[in-house]
Amino acid sequence: MLGSEVITMMKQRLNRSTSASTSFETWILDELKRAQDRLETDPELPSILLSERSFIDITISEERVVLPTDFLRENEEDDMQVFETVAADFTEITKSDMDEMRVKYPDEETGRPRVYTFMGKYFRLRPVPEKATYRLYMTYFQKDAVLTSGGAANEWSANYPDLLMSEAGIILATTLKNQGALTMFTGLRGTERIRLINNETAKQMANYQPTPED
Repeated sequence: MLGSEVITMMKQRLNRSTSASTSFETWILDELKRAQDRLETDPELPSILLSERSFIDITISEERVVLPTDFLRENEEDDMQVFETVAADFTEITKSDMDEMRVKYPDEETGRPRVYTFMGKYFRLRPVPEKATYRLYMTYFQKDAVLTSGGAANEWSANYPDLLMSEAGIILATTLKNQGALTMFTGLRGTERIRLINNETAKQMANYQPTPED
């Protein structure tokens, strides 16, 4: 659904489709944006938010790698790899605890990164890269495009519009003291969260490759 379509549907569900002002529509859009922010901090993120495989250039003599600006969470189902641009080869880089990394690769040790950890706003690498020709390749869960009243649909409004609307609608209905809409949005949110989880489980099972022992 387009942003304008979502707003129209929200007005109808709040019984304000004919009397809604421009400021009311702006309020709806603001709550939709906040709802999206909340959904993107949930423990269960949908695969619609997975990025394409991308890279970050690694800085020589710097263990820190700044996260992409749209980064939400690592994709634990995909390996992270270091690419050496001159040699044109990939090697897997494994995740580790920072204390273990420091023991295995002390601060003064440099070389091709073999392990990483995720702390705060950075990935941290060990050994510390000794070249400027390394790239870190990965896929990750990324923030969706912000929904606008006149723009295209984003992933949430295209795939889970009722979840997005119910998340925003609970706040709007509560503020408006619209008990009927509140009950409807609360029930819809529960149903749509279950649908999201079931969809993700089905996708994981479709990609599951059993071993001969299974």
